[in-house]
Amino acid sequence: KLCSFYWFVVLRCSYFFHLFLKISLPFVLQLDNVKYVHYLGAGLAFGLGTIFAWLQVYLSYRMIEIHCTHGTSTLFRSRLVIALIATIAVVGSILFAFIKQ
Repeated sequence: KLCSFYWFVVLRCSYFFHLFLKISLPFVLQLDNVKYVHYLGAGLAFGLGTIFAWLQVYLSYRMIEIHCTHGTSTLFRSRLVIALIATIAVVGSILFAFIKQ
């Protein structure tokens, strides 16, 4: 019981921290006339969102490794696919942004 409760708390805390960063920072840092500030906010939102996705993959893997009840291999695989897609999308958007300029 302690194992599953601990990981439940860790996953929920990281999820709410991610929501706070992803929702609040781009609105605070987005200005029409200052591109660098906009890029900083977008980089924080998408970069930290991708880091968060990989953190969830790692935590899911650890939950499978220590045989927690909430961690299943299906959850790990689905999070891995989502994290890979997010990483490819972020890297692709950064590359195309530099090509455009």
